[in-house]
Amino acid sequence: MAGGAAKFFLLLSTLLSTWGSPRAADVVHAVRGHVAHLECRLEDTQDGGNVTALWTRSVDRSQVVSTSRIKAHGATLWFLPSAVSDSGTYSCNASSGSGVPSETKVLLSVTDRTCPHPSEVWTIQAGSTLGLPCRLDHVLETDGDSQVSWFKDCKPIDHSRIVNVTISDAGNYSCVVEFTHEGEEFTASWTISLNIQNEPLIRSPVVLYPRDAKMYIKPDVPVQIECTVLPGGDPENEIYWIVNQSFIAKYPELHQNLSIERREDGQLYAVSTLTITAARPEFFQVPFACVAFNPAGRDVGHLQLIPVHSRHFYTCMVSLGLFMLVIVALYSLCCAKDCCRRSSEAADPSATDNACSNLSGRE
Repeated sequence: MAGGAAKFFLLLSTLLSTWGSPRAADVVHAVRGHVAHLECRLEDTQDGGNVTALWTRSVDRSQVVSTSRIKAHGATLWFLPSAVSDSGTYSCNASSGSGVPSETKVLLSVTDRTCPHPSEVWTIQAGSTLGLPCRLDHVLETDGDSQVSWFKDCKPIDHSRIVNVTISDAGNYSCVVEFTHEGEEFTASWTISLNIQNEPLIRSPVVLYPRDAKMYIKPDVPVQIECTVLPGGDPENEIYWIVNQSFIAKYPELHQNLSIERREDGQLYAVSTLTITAARPEFFQVPFACVAFNPAGRDVGHLQLIPVHSRHFYTCMVSLGLFMLVIVALYSLCCAKDCCRRSSEAADPSATDNACSNLSGRE
């Protein structure tokens, strides 16, 4: 029993030691002379408004010092603009007054090309209608008067929506944003690669991750919940959230963001991120449902937010229970040995006769 308890606590300490371990590196593509923006992904329990972040270059672990061209603003690192020599892996160590320190690795790739390498690859069915995304929200939010231009294979086009897609629409599409920051004019760009599938689309029912999970967090802190959908490349996938049997539009603190990413297995995944600006009491221990469907099927994943103090109470109760089990086991073992000794003496009459003979001899 004691050995089992030791193994349990060893496993528990291992899990705790891996909490907040670095994620796989993100990749940011940029063009020389264009702005590059790196972002430190924070743990769910950290306060996004009060973050201390330290940026370093992985090649020599040297700290990134803010200059007139490279500027660190909390959890973000701006290259205004970027240079080919900036290419490399950067690490961000972020911490705040509440939450576990986290590390993010970002690979920055700066080229001399006219347009950046694709950051996403989409495959859609011929005949579909597609609105091209431009993943430069951080730039568009900086300057409300920014100008957006679109290019296909680095040649200008006058539209960002494709109706009745054909094979000829395949290629790399880049959005180029001209914006002003602190009185200076800059350019940023982003590329998506579009593949067209002529054959009828073989649909697969959606599969959600996680299917059933719990997240332990502190009250009143920002939270991000992720729901991963496979397949992510189906243009007719619909993904939405329901909280306590209500759509998220009911709650001004809830915001959904959808991204498409290709992972190591080569498949496209859709990641729906639900951001909670503040985890209020009404969000705890109520069902969060991520619903995804396409014409081939439907799936639902469930998640609950648990206040962090409840987890501590549960951990204490488990530890106390294990301690009591060890005490009971040791007590039972001692009693068993004593009972066995007495039983063996009672079963052997010669032992009693010898004891009586010894007493008689002494008299």
